[in-house]
Amino acid sequence: MNKNYLNNLTRIELIQKISQLEALINNSRNSNDNLNENAGYSTTTEVSISKKLKKIKKEPKPFDFTKYKARRIALKFAYMGTNYHGLTSSIHDTVETVESHLLDALIKSKLIPARESFVTNWSRCGRTDKGVHSFDQVCSFYIRTNLPLDDSRLVDWPTKQEDEKKLVFREDALNPRKPQIESIDSTFIELPYISMINRLLPNDIRVIAWSPVSANFDARFSCVHRRYKYFFPKRDLNIEIMNKACKLFIGEHDWRNFCKFDVRLESVSFKREITECKVHPVGFEDIENLEEIDFKAFSKPTDFFVFVVKGNSFLWHQVRCMMAILFLIGEEKEDPSVISNLLDISQHPENSGKPLYPMASEASLVLVECGFDKEHFLWKTEDDIIHEPQKKSYQLNSDTHINCQEKILETFWNLLSESSIKTSILNSFVSNFNRNLNLSAILKKSELRGVHFNKGNYVPILSRQRCDSLDVRRKKGEDHKEKLKFQAETKAKKKGNPNLKRCINDTDNTIGKII
Repeated sequence: MNKNYLNNLTRIELIQKISQLEALINNSRNSNDNLNENAGYSTTTEVSISKKLKKIKKEPKPFDFTKYKARRIALKFAYMGTNYHGLTSSIHDTVETVESHLLDALIKSKLIPARESFVTNWSRCGRTDKGVHSFDQVCSFYIRTNLPLDDSRLVDWPTKQEDEKKLVFREDALNPRKPQIESIDSTFIELPYISMINRLLPNDIRVIAWSPVSANFDARFSCVHRRYKYFFPKRDLNIEIMNKACKLFIGEHDWRNFCKFDVRLESVSFKREITECKVHPVGFEDIENLEEIDFKAFSKPTDFFVFVVKGNSFLWHQVRCMMAILFLIGEEKEDPSVISNLLDISQHPENSGKPLYPMASEASLVLVECGFDKEHFLWKTEDDIIHEPQKKSYQLNSDTHINCQEKILETFWNLLSESSIKTSILNSFVSNFNRNLNLSAILKKSELRGVHFNKGNYVPILSRQRCDSLDVRRKKGEDHKEKLKFQAETKAKKKGNPNLKRCINDTDNTIGKII
C-alpha cells in the first residue's frame, strides 16, 4: 500500500480502510491470547517468566575433590538420640539417623565427597540404637584439609572402593590398635571444621572437638573402653540389693543371655569384660566409694538414680538387658543369684537362646565415654578461623567472636531450658491434679517401663520360655532367604522379566533386614 494510493482515496474510503485494518489487528490479538491461554499462561505471565529466567543463576560447577588432599582426623560429637533411628547410617537408609545428618553436613560443606563417589574409611566408636543418646561419641575418617599439598601426612582421595587400602596401609601403620600421634602445626591455619559442620546440623547434634590422627587410627578398634549410664527414678526399688547384684557383673563373662543375637555376623564372640558397675544417686558420679553416700537420704520414689557400667566393649542391647534384670532384682522379684546363673552357660540347655524377657527402655541410656590412650589425640576445641558462609570468607578467630565451646554450651542449654519448661508444667499438673491421691503409693505400684510381660502372675526368669539359639535363627534365616529367592524367580519367569538376576540380587540385599 503506497502513499499515492492513499492520497487518491476519498474521506469515506479512508475511514473504511482504517476500520478494516483495526478489525484485522483485533482478530490477530484475540488469536494470540487464545494460544497463550491454551498453553497455560498469558502475555503478562510470559514476560514475567522471561525476566525470572534471566535472573536464574547458572548451576555451580561440581566441587572437584581430586584437586585437594585429605587428612585423617577423629571427630568428637554429642547428640540426643530421641528423634533418630540410631547412630549408624547407610546410603540406602530411608530413616533419619545421627550419622545421616552428620554425613550430609560434611558433604554440603564440601569436607568429604558424596558417599557413592569416594571412600573416607569411616569408623565410629560405639554403635547406639534408636533413641539412645551420647555425650562422647567418636568417629574417624578422611577429610579435606587446608594443609599444603606437599605435606607428608596427606593422601589423595581414592575414587574406587578397592582403592581404600591406599588410605589405610602406610609405613607408619604397623599396629591398628596403637596409632602414632599426629602433630598439629601451630603455624598453619586449618579449616574451621567445628563451625562448618555445626552450622548445618540439627540443634540436638553437635561436634565438640576434632583431632588429627595417624593413618591407622580406627575409632572402633583403637577404643579401649566404653562407659554407659542409665537414668531411672527410685520408685519402690531396693537400691542396696541392686548394688550387690552389680558386683556379680564385674569380670569377663559370656553374655549371650544378656544380648540380642545379630544373625548377620558370621562369627560372634559373647565374651566381654566389665570393669565397673554400680548404682548411685544422680549427682554423685565422682564418688568411687559407695559407702560414702547416705542412701537413706534418697528414699523418695521421685529421687533419681543412675546405673554406671564400664567395659572394653558391649554386645547388641547388652546394657538394656542388664538393666532389665537389675530392675527385677530391685523389685525383689528375682534374687541377685539369677545373674550368676545367667552368666554360667553350663547351667543352661545346649543350643538354647536366652530366656524371654523385655529390655529396659532406650530413652534413659547414654553413652558417656569412649576411652582411648591419651597419646592418640591432640584435641582442638576451637577453630583457628571463623567461617562466614554468607560473605563466602574466613576471618581469624579472636576474642570478639563467640568461641565454639560457648556456642555448643548455649545450644544444649537451650535444649535443657525447653525440657525444663515442659518438666515444670507437668510437675505443676501432677502436684495439683488430685491432692487426695498419694503419688508415692501410686509410683510404688506402677510398673517400670520395659520390665514386665503383663500384669498377671510373675514368671521367674529361669522358668520362662527361651528364644531360638543363634544357629537355629541363622537356619531359619537361610530357609526364609531361599523361599524369597524362589518366589522372586517364579514371579520373574511368569512376567518374562529379563532382569531375573538383578531381582534375585535385590532379594539377597534386603534379607538381612527381614531376619
